Amino acid sequence: THTYTTHPYFVNASQIATDLTTNGGNPTLLDPNDAAYKIAPRTVTMNFTGLVATDKLATVRVNDPASATKTDIIDGVQVFNVPADSWKTYFALAGTNGTTYTAVSSSPVSSDTTTANTDIGTITLTPAKPVITSLSASQGAVSTTIIITGTNFHAVTAANIIKFGTTVVTPTYIDATHLSVVVPNIAPGSQPVTVAVGTQTSDPAAFNISVAPTITSFVATTGASLTEVTITGTDFLGTTSVKFGTVEAFSFIVDNDTTIRARVPGGSGTGAVKISVTANAFPAAVSVGNFTIANPSFRIYFVKAGATGTGSNWGRRACLRQCGIEELPL
Repeated sequence: THTYTTHPYFVNASQIATDLTTNGGNPTLLDPNDAAYKIAPRTVTMNFTGLVATDKLATVRVNDPASATKTDIIDGVQVFNVPADSWKTYFALAGTNGTTYTAVSSSPVSSDTTTANTDIGTITLTPAKPVITSLSASQGAVSTTIIITGTNFHAVTAANIIKFGTTVVTPTYIDATHLSVVVPNIAPGSQPVTVAVGTQTSDPAAFNISVAPTITSFVATTGASLTEVTITGTDFLGTTSVKFGTVEAFSFIVDNDTTIRARVPGGSGTGAVKISVTANAFPAAVSVGNFTIANPSFRIYFVKAGATGTGSNWGRRACLRQCGIEELPL
């Protein structure tokens, strides 16, 4: 709150005019010390709200009603004026503030020199709304560090209020467009991330707090290399490795959070092995039951010299005969 005293030597022109009319217009008959010809100093109060952290005003000024409206700009920052014919209020923000502001006067009061004291109302300073453009990861485990990229973050670290859902966390300030934050120890699942500066809060960015994967079952239970196995469990999103025993799967596809399709690797021997899934830097989930790697079955084909073929969409054996290939099962 800022209170100002107006110029102490305002003259009551209305009273002087009245007395001159009464005495026939003779100014020498007026007493210059007559208290009625002077207007006592007035106070003008202006209230500011909305500044964040250590941000402050560089200049605040209230001009007499007769003065011209100020339009000066100090340090290239914002100027605000109460409308004409009222107290003219001027301020400039410090050039080192951590964010930019817009200003709104909630109730400017039209005033003149006959008003004893004036409260021109509250001027609300609104910081720029933070914007999250991306997260370095869309999901992660508790204690994982993620980077928030965006705009309109506050230069004072503590002025950036970051939430995962409703949980407040303290960020590390990197630069004007990046904040670093550690995922808090809260319930897994969807926990949208927001950044607030003062009264302004960003739109939420989607984030999922993950937990260690589990394997509940798999089908098939036996097969040779390249056999497709469907693995069922939980928290498979973010999977980086699927193994049969100690050998990485030939390939795998994460269909969703509960299903993975993996192919049995070659060169993994035969016999019973465990299936394991690693996701989001957690220890691997290991199947309770065993998968049995079977001996591969295969066929040998001999191509007759000089054989040609032009068949299309034929049955396998017909195509082989057309191409002069003999199939010998083992």
